Parts: sequence; structure tokens; C-alpha cells
Amino acid sequence: MGQLAHPSFTGGSSSATQVHSSPHFRSSISSSSSSSSSSSSRGSSSGSSSSSSSTASGSAACAGLAPLRVIPGRDNPVWEQFESVKSGPVVHKWTQYFDVYDRYFSRYRNREVHFMEIGVQSGGSIELWKAYFGPGLHYYGVDINPYTKPLFEDAGPPSVKVFVGSQSNRTFWQADVVPHVPKLDILLDDGSHTMEQQIVTFEEMYQHVDLDGVYMVEDCATSYSASYGGGLRKPGTWIEYSKGLIDPALFADYYNNGVQRSSDLTGATMSISYYDQMVVFEKGDHIKAPASIIHGTACMETQPPTKDGGVDPVVLARFQEVYSKARAAASQEAAGG
Repeated sequence: MGQLAHPSFTGGSSSATQVHSSPHFRSSISSSSSSSSSSSSRGSSSGSSSSSSSTASGSAACAGLAPLRVIPGRDNPVWEQFESVKSGPVVHKWTQYFDVYDRYFSRYRNREVHFMEIGVQSGGSIELWKAYFGPGLHYYGVDINPYTKPLFEDAGPPSVKVFVGSQSNRTFWQADVVPHVPKLDILLDDGSHTMEQQIVTFEEMYQHVDLDGVYMVEDCATSYSASYGGGLRKPGTWIEYSKGLIDPALFADYYNNGVQRSSDLTGATMSISYYDQMVVFEKGDHIKAPASIIHGTACMETQPPTKDGGVDPVVLARFQEVYSKARAAASQEAAGG
């Protein structure tokens, strides 16, 4: 949980207007929505966790999902590395983050990966990610503290490059960071967590994450803290802002007839998932609108005839004949007939 600048943020319409000024997302955030939430607890010897997500399609990043835990186990390599740290630079994380990290980051291990972390602070997370990702890591850190650059930059491998500036400064991103960093596989926002900083960073950097990359924001509890400009369902917080992205990113085809999936948000977002203190965006090629596809020959009527609300034997016999023929045809196809 690295520290960046903490500029004042008073909330309200004037602050929201200032924060939402990026041309990349201005057209997409014309309406807001509340995300529907379904929770499931999975017990384990280490604890339990719950998550909810709005998802447009499945993702390779989350294939074969393991249960999430509040306290991870030794089967999680990020947690195992974290637990091994007894000295050296300090690394500070919430326990519920580790299974989420491994869920989204594991496919990038032991290969070339361009990873940006906002919030370098003591430098301990740099060592954590070096050990987790391996020598193919290209780490880009962002921090307001000028000492982080001379202390932690390293030609590698793994390579470490640090940019000094405030994440609420759009010019900093546009002039000092983006021109000097290739497309990112992962961006992890663990900065100072004010509403302005989180929103400005998303608006300036989401389009710089690769098309199959991951954008992750943690410590989102600040959206409910008055000292960070937050409050429950308060307009202009990061959480309320992110809820407003659900409609244009994932459901625009269904309420906006003829929508053009060409924006950085609508055409490149496959899922938005909410976890305990975290919001995760999975990117992907979403330019082409999804299609509803039907295979097979036997189809149940939406409202078939009944007899006093129950089964009509005549209708049942008809269905049985239809399904019997369909299954026989399917068996013949499977046998290569």
C-alpha cells in the first residue's frame, strides 16, 4: 500500500467535473448504475471470502478458478513469497488480496511481463513481484517520493524503472510516463487511494493496458471514508464511478441500439469484477458485439399447452417423440453416421 500525494478532494459536482475530464471516457460515462451483487462463501481451513462480478464473457485469466480465501495458503506462490519476508524492505498488503493476485497474474509468471505498480513506498513489493514473476519482469513503479527512483531503479533483469510524480496530475501521465512505457500487461493501482487519484489514473492509463491485460485497483475501502473524499453511495467516489462503467462497458448493446464498440472502454473490456476492497478489469477484444447462438433440433416451447396447469398426456407424448428423434439423430452424428 504505497503512498503518493494526498491532494485535497472535497467531492461534490465541481470535483466530479474536474476528475471526469478525460476525452478517453467522457462519452462513456453519461449514466451510472448499481452493480448487482451475488455473494458466495467458500469455507476452507484458512478462512472464507466473497466476491461479485459483472462479466461479459469468460477469461483465460480466470480459467479453472480456485476458491478465494481471506487468509491464503502455501499453495499460493504470492503468499508463500510474502510469508518468507522476515527482513529487508517492508511490503504491506491485505491478506484477502493474495488469492485475487494469483487468480489474475499467474498466467504471466516466468515469461516477459510489463507490470506497473502505483505506490512504490518502501520497495518491498518490488522484491515480491520479482520473485513471483521471475526474470522476465519489467517493473514500472510510480510514486510521489523522489527517493524511490535512486533507491530502487535497477537495470535488471528483472528491470525496475521508477517514475516520480503525482497520479492525480494528468500531464504527468501524458508527458512523463506513457511515452516511456510500452503497453502494459498489468496495472496495479496501490497509490494513495483518493477518489481523484484513482479516477484520473484510470482515465489516463486504462487505454495503455494491453488488449488482453488486467487493470486492478486495491484498497477501495477509501471510497467509503470521508477523509479520502468517500462515503456510502456518494457520487464521485471511485466505487460509484466504477459502477457507472458497467453499463457502457458490458451492456451497451442491450440498451443503446446500434452502439459503436470503438471506445477504449466499450470495445476493450471483457469483465469488471468486485472483490473485498478490489476492483478488477479484464481487457479483451470486445469490438464485435456478442451473438446469441442456438444449436440442436428439439426445442421446448416457452409456454406449452397444459391441462389445468399440469402435464397434458397428449402434449407430453408429442414432446417425447420429438426428443427421442432428436437424441437418436445426435447419437448417430456422434458415431459419425
